[in-house]
Amino acid sequence: SPILSPDLKGWVVFAARLDDAEMTGLERLSSIPLDAAVAHRDAGAWSVGSKPAPEAARRFLDRPRAGSPLVAALDMAGGRAAALAKPLPGLTAQDRVSLLLTYPMSRALSPYRPLLATIAALGIAGLALVMVGSWALARRVTRPISELDKAVSRLRRGEDGHLAVDGEDEIGSLADSFNHMVTEIQAREERITHLALHDAETGLPNRLAFERAVEALPARNRGPAYVAVFGVNRFAHVRGAVGYRLAAQIIRETGERLAALHPLGAVGRLSTDVLAVAFHQPDD
Repeated sequence: SPILSPDLKGWVVFAARLDDAEMTGLERLSSIPLDAAVAHRDAGAWSVGSKPAPEAARRFLDRPRAGSPLVAALDMAGGRAAALAKPLPGLTAQDRVSLLLTYPMSRALSPYRPLLATIAALGIAGLALVMVGSWALARRVTRPISELDKAVSRLRRGEDGHLAVDGEDEIGSLADSFNHMVTEIQAREERITHLALHDAETGLPNRLAFERAVEALPARNRGPAYVAVFGVNRFAHVRGAVGYRLAAQIIRETGERLAALHPLGAVGRLSTDVLAVAFHQPDD
């Protein structure tokens, strides 16, 4: 402190030696285990005690400051550390002295390591759950689509293409619509097949159906097969007298009576007034 009267007459100086013991006492005042040291600049280089300061500390202490402490993370010899430099007053402007406090980051983060491990474990578990859930969701979506593809293939081959509807979501609604479509297609095919193989007036099997039945007789039975052809005399005159509806009824009832003579045989209307019966006669 200067002595003025009013001019400067001298200085009153109080000094304390900041040795290792003093630094140890300063460290004990902190609630965290700090490392305290005094850094001074001598001959253009910073030193801590009798040893040169680390390179990171030298660059840190050379930063410009306006009287406020410097705070930064430094790579020290013992690892990365949080550092604070507090300028100390000197006798002259050329004296540069700083109190350097460091705290290892590993020691600062050690209480949080269990928490970090827990967060990492939860993250891994969450990722595993997401993967399992994604797999289950993908399987839930792709399995019905795969079944739908198989059903389309069966339908294309002429087989039954119905699907089992397991849910009421969009996939289930699609499967239900597909089943309705399959049912309508099968019904139309049955109607088309019936019209192709039966006479439109009488409902009796037509020539094509009768030919197929004749071809199938030797495959189903052993022994000779017989075909009998019947004609209705003056059918045109009868149809002109009673009308087309009653004439068709006559042909239909005649065909049904012929079919009743041999239940395992086949009956067909070959033309307007010609009926045929095919049957198998066992050898015995």
